[in-house]
Amino acid sequence: MDLTCTDKAIVAMPGSVYFAGFCVSAAILPRLSDVYGRHLPFFLCILVQTIAYWFILHVQDIYQMAAAYLVVGLCAGGRVSIGCQYLTEFVPSNYGSIVISIWNAGDAVIMIY
Repeated sequence: MDLTCTDKAIVAMPGSVYFAGFCVSAAILPRLSDVYGRHLPFFLCILVQTIAYWFILHVQDIYQMAAAYLVVGLCAGGRVSIGCQYLTEFVPSNYGSIVISIWNAGDAVIMIY
């Protein structure tokens, strides 16, 4: 993709739709995990997000990339929120805050690098 002469708003669109999708799914998916259990929604989010990342590697257009990042954001909101809940079920309560802090820091480092 050659984005040299493209409008800056269009270049920023994939990042914006990622966070929009993250906000929407972080509000909806935790409730679905309470209804249907944490296992299925969590692993579906991971599976769909992996497929969307694969698609990002092969896009030819900025709009395809934005659509893929929307899907990644929708899945990331579920993966992070449901994953934290799912993880705390297996960790002793006195280590819960430490483990969740490491989980969230690790997720942030993965997105930066």
